[in-house]
This record gives sequence, C-alpha cells and structure tokens, in this order.
Amino acid sequence: MKKFLLIFILIMSFFVIDLYSENKDIKNPAKFDNYKLLNNKDIVLRQGIKERRYSKSKMEKAVEIDFSKQEEKNMVYFPIKLLSDNEGAIYIIDFLRSRYIFHKLVSISKAYNRFDHIVFSPPRGQGPGDISRIIDIKIHKDKLYVSDEGTQSIKVFDLSGNYLKTKVVFTNGKKYFGKFSFINGKLIIEDYYHFKEGEKFVLCDLEGKLIKAFGSHIDIKNKDNSIYHNNYLSQGFGENEYYYLPIYLGFVSKYKKDKVIFTKETIDGLQNVIAIKKRLKIGWTLRKVLKKKKTVKNYFIFRNYILIESYSYENKQSFWDIYTLNNFDYLLTISEKPDSTAFSIYKNHLISAYKSRLVIYDITNLINELQKYAEKL
Repeated sequence: MKKFLLIFILIMSFFVIDLYSENKDIKNPAKFDNYKLLNNKDIVLRQGIKERRYSKSKMEKAVEIDFSKQEEKNMVYFPIKLLSDNEGAIYIIDFLRSRYIFHKLVSISKAYNRFDHIVFSPPRGQGPGDISRIIDIKIHKDKLYVSDEGTQSIKVFDLSGNYLKTKVVFTNGKKYFGKFSFINGKLIIEDYYHFKEGEKFVLCDLEGKLIKAFGSHIDIKNKDNSIYHNNYLSQGFGENEYYYLPIYLGFVSKYKKDKVIFTKETIDGLQNVIAIKKRLKIGWTLRKVLKKKKTVKNYFIFRNYILIESYSYENKQSFWDIYTLNNFDYLLTISEKPDSTAFSIYKNHLISAYKSRLVIYDITNLINELQKYAEKL
C-alpha cells in the first residue's frame, strides 16, 4: 500500500510540475494582427479614448442591509448574482453548501429602503425544477429563466419561485444549452459544448423549438478550448439587439438577430490570450493559459449605457467601465466602486451585494455626468 501511495504521489508531482512549466515547444504563438479576430474575418473597431477617465460624481449610499443581523431563514451567505425586475424587486442568487438559495426583496416604501423578504430554493438533483450548476439566469416577461449545466436545460420559474417547466433544445442528436438572451419573443442560446462552425448560437422559440443555428467561434484552431466559450450574452435591447462579451479577449460583438453589427475593443484593447494543448508522457492532455491580462467579471445594461466590471491580473484590481449602449463608445470609469460580488441597477439606484451585506446607492449624479460625456460624442 505504501509503495502504491509513493508511486501515485510521484505521478501527481510530475503532473503539477509539467502543467505549470513553460512549454518550450511553442513557437510564434497566435497573436491579434491588425485588429482582426483570430479567424481573420471580422475587423475590430478601436476605441477613440485610450486612457481611463474617472467619474467626479459620488454615489450616495441610500440603504444598507446587514443580513447577518436578520433572522436565520433570511440570511444571505455568498451572493453570486443580482437581478431586478420591472417593478424594482431585487433578486439575490445565494450559494451555500452546494445549494442555491433565491431571495426576493420587494420594496414597500417609495424611498426604496424597506422591503418584504421572500426566500425560496429550487430543488437540487431531485425531480422537476432541480438545479445543480447555474450557467446563466435572466428575468423575461415576469418569469425567471435559469440555464442549468447539470440537466443541460433551461428551467422556468414564476417570480415567486414556483417551478413552471423545463426547456430542452434537442435537434440532430445535440442538446443546446448555455448562456442565453431574449429578442422579440425568441430565445438565443450560446452552444456550450458543441463547436461546429456556424453553430455558435441557436435561435429558438420560447418552447425550445429550434429555428436556426448561426455564428462563428473566435478562434477556429482552439475552438475546443473552454477558455474561449465561458462568455456572456447580454439581455436584449433596441430592435432585436444584444451583446456577446468574451470574458478574456478584450472586445465585444453587437448582434442584431443573427448578424454581427460590429465588433469593438474595450478600453483595455485586445488581449493576447494564448491557450495551448500539451500531451503528457502519461497520456493526459492538458490545457494551459500562458497569458491572461484582463477578464470581464460582470456587466449590466441600464438606460442607454452598459456597465462592464473587469479584473486586471497585472494590477490585481477591478474596474467598472461604462460605455454607450448603441455604439459601445467608452465614457468613463466609476472612481469609488463598491465592494461587490454581484450588482444590478434599477432606475437611479445601483444595488451591490457583498458577503452578507446589500448596499443601495443613489447614482443620480453619475447618470447626469454620463449624459454630459455622451452629448460630446
């Protein structure tokens, strides 16, 4: 037994060392050239502003809720997502001991500082409505849609947490599920597992019936590498428009229905992310990211703007950058951003969740400042 354990430790040591060592066999790794994507098809537009400019206005703290002082049944532990519906109700997606807990806060005052607190939890791995790993979650027409990796489907709940149905998009021997969006009563889903050219997204009706597949992957050569596919699809806006936001590569693509309108860099510019595959002597294939400078952590669309939270691995800090919604022109960066693991915006309020605290800020001054920058474009 001891001999077997020693051999196992030696093998794992080799595995770890080889994973993090430099790969000397890689020469001339792929780079972004002339602001073209790696598939050499789409030109990436530049930002007119190259350096961040920080907001001068201050976000005023309006409400702070410490859930650690609430009743145990209302405790919030590890908030991972915040949403707001059209009535201003706040939905906190909490995670504790491998289980999701949904909190709904309904405002009972015009000052937006007193709430009724409703708690509901979808079942985990036990029958209808069960959720094991949330990939994406959105509110659409008074329903809560949850994309779940465990069942490879989209679960639908009403806004009180009652399970309604499950949508499974299954055609030609494939299941389609992943990040999603809604446009004109249709459902757009980014294919999470399959990587065939022209099938990056699928368009379905709200019952999950496939209408068409479309879209190309960013990097055809590395299309089976998960680093290129854990991305975001924004909620729909305007006339059947939505954004595709790769988390690592420093650009966004604006779609209208199934067509790319433009692709544009973020304020940080294109990132030279190099992901390689290496086959080890013991027969395992590993993937390793050699360069990773920035990542998109979160986003939110409000009014005529889109707020993107990014994280810099070089500076070890996050940035909250705001762009125009229609043209993705950089406007400004929030100077005093709150501590947050999740946030949303409702009217003139920014709602931020961090650990067991929920803080609501009045951002009227920030919105006025944004308007002045937007008018100068």
